[in-house]
Amino acid sequence: MLKNLMLRVRQYPVAISAFGIALVCVLVISLRSSSLSSKTEVLNTKEEAWERITENLRNSVDLEGHVEGIASSSELIDSRLMMPTERALNDQYFYDLRELSGVRLSSLNENGVIDTESVKLPGVTEFKRFSLIDYRITVEGSFEQIVDFSTRLMTGRHFARVSAFSLVRVAESGVGMLSLNLQLQMLGSNDES
Repeated sequence: MLKNLMLRVRQYPVAISAFGIALVCVLVISLRSSSLSSKTEVLNTKEEAWERITENLRNSVDLEGHVEGIASSSELIDSRLMMPTERALNDQYFYDLRELSGVRLSSLNENGVIDTESVKLPGVTEFKRFSLIDYRITVEGSFEQIVDFSTRLMTGRHFARVSAFSLVRVAESGVGMLSLNLQLQMLGSNDES
């Protein structure tokens, strides 16, 4: 049998050599392909880690300045919050808006602090640091005075969110007099913080 094999090798040397080389190539390719997928995964993991490191380096430029900016912004926000326990100061804010805009403040009712755990606002995931002070306000005046009051309320010292309003003409007061009923929440500090 061995003699027969040696005879065939001598008879067809090129074909046997080509078959041997093809067999070796198939073995090498199959071994490398299994390690190739694992090495590709390792490469992808390392590339993602490198991108995170690069992004962290880019974001860390002037990190101290960013921290100071956040701290000053936080202080600014805190200074614009109403204090739920200081009702007289909160009411004075609305009286000041009345004086500046020239409207007549018919009604100013604070309905207490809203439980912020039950509030579901779009885009707000956590609301524990703040409280909402619920107000119902009625003001009367000309259209220009009402617009001035509304503008001052929305761009004023404190954060306000109007949840409902109605604007009607006041029949008994003459031409051009309007009444604005507002239901709004003022952003306040939380007593726990």
